[in-house]
Amino acid sequence: MAPQFDRPEDTFRMLHMPGDTQIDAATLRAYGTAVLCIANADGVIAPAEAEHIGAFLQAYGGESVWKELEQQRPPSDDLLPSLDVALRGKYGTWVRGTFLLTAIQTAKADGEYDSAEEHLFRVAAEHMGLDPDSVGDFADFAF
Repeated sequence: MAPQFDRPEDTFRMLHMPGDTQIDAATLRAYGTAVLCIANADGVIAPAEAEHIGAFLQAYGGESVWKELEQQRPPSDDLLPSLDVALRGKYGTWVRGTFLLTAIQTAKADGEYDSAEEHLFRVAAEHMGLDPDSVGDFADFAF
């Protein structure tokens, strides 16, 4: 079981430390947009989903980025371009290592995991070079 802290951002820092906790705004914006695309695939970004990705972005110094993204409902067409921007940056390895877990945790934060969310999750996994059929088990176990 992962360690739990009083503040969600402390949990994220512990679980996903990339060496420094201040990720550049462009990477965080692209990362957050891609996660929101998956969470919005069912047509709704529930408060619990927004809270989850908001805490994640703020954990890495993205308070201003979250303020920009908080009310956005990006369409699914924004997923791959946003993911590409995040992957190409200085923290591309960190993005590759954390994105799928963050995306699935965010999409499941409202207690529902819609087939449209699952589809976009698989699209993202395939885009990152993973077999989309192999990520189903991962999604089942993500908390």
